[in-house]
Amino acid sequence: MADTIQAKYEELEEIDSKLYQIYSNVVEHQRKIVGLSQDLEKHWQGEAADAFVKDSSSFRQSFNMLNMVLLEASYKPGEIAKILHAAEEEAGQRQKAKAL
Repeated sequence: MADTIQAKYEELEEIDSKLYQIYSNVVEHQRKIVGLSQDLEKHWQGEAADAFVKDSSSFRQSFNMLNMVLLEASYKPGEIAKILHAAEEEAGQRQKAKAL
């Protein structure tokens, strides 16, 4: 007895869409935060300001890494759907060949 794999393409599309929406939201929040921190950096001086600039640089790098991961993740469900669809077609062609 063969194992059955069932693709739920609608769910994969939903996941794809949700991940991309999360990515878009994070990018928008990042823009706002970076804009506010840049404004703050212009008017703030002293040791605390220097520490903030150092930490905000690290924070921005972390945001950029998160954005890359979310964007990459948003493409994965679509890639999975394509692979499953190709496998379904191949299995269908094998079934037809066996029937002949």
